[in-house]
Formats: sequence, C-alpha cells, structure tokens
Amino acid sequence: MSDGGVLSAGDSVIGGFQLPLSGVGVLDLTTFLCGPYSPRSLEWLELFEKADIPAGPINGLADSRSDPHLKATGFFRRFGHPSEGQIEIPDTPYRFDGQSLPVRRGQPRLGEHGREVLAEIGMSEEDIDAALSDTRESHA
Repeated sequence: MSDGGVLSAGDSVIGGFQLPLSGVGVLDLTTFLCGPYSPRSLEWLELFEKADIPAGPINGLADSRSDPHLKATGFFRRFGHPSEGQIEIPDTPYRFDGQSLPVRRGQPRLGEHGREVLAEIGMSEEDIDAALSDTRESHA
C-alpha cells in the first residue's frame, strides 16, 4: 500500500493478497469482492485487519442477533406487542439522557392501516373496498 498504510486507487495488494485488477476503483473493487475471485467474508476481514483497513461484516437480520457490537450496545429490546405478545425489536438509534425513546405502538399487522393509507392517497371508498376485498380473500 502506498502512503504509509493508506489504500489508494492504484494499489493491487491488500494484506499480501494480489488483486487481479489494475487501478482498483470503487466499482472494480466491488466487482472483485462479489465476483468469482472473492474469498469468503472472514478471509476478507482478516486481510483488511492485517492491512489496517477498518472493516466489519455485513449482517443479515438473523446474524444481527449474535453480533458482539449490537449485543454490547443493547441494540435489541423486548416489547409487548398488543397482538403478537413479547417480541424483540431494534432499539432507537439514539438515546436522550441514556434512555431509549418509548415505543408508541407496535408494528402493524398485515393490512392493518390499508384503509387509511389508501384514503390518504386519494382513493374513493368504493375503490378502497374493492382493493381490500381482494386482500381479505387472499389472506383469510
């Protein structure tokens, strides 16, 4: 790497791993990371750590529950949903005086706010009834 550990667009080696690209740019690097030359994620994280490049995994929802940082920050909290019972939800992204913001109401059930949303965009009551009758029949 050039400039004392800073990755530049012309670099072709990361952590001792030779990139099969010349003049690495953002799009080229993305193609490389996701393309046929891509090692597994853990291998990339090790390479970036050796190269002193800040990096972390991109988690799916299932992986998020075991993420050490999210656990340490208390990212998930329990909430008593009125119809679903106790569920675990993501906490608010900010806190005031160390406190999370209150949850005013639970996540809506499928179709719960359909009528009000359709009315808000200007649909007539007749059109709303027709649209929602199709939904009720398929989800009954």
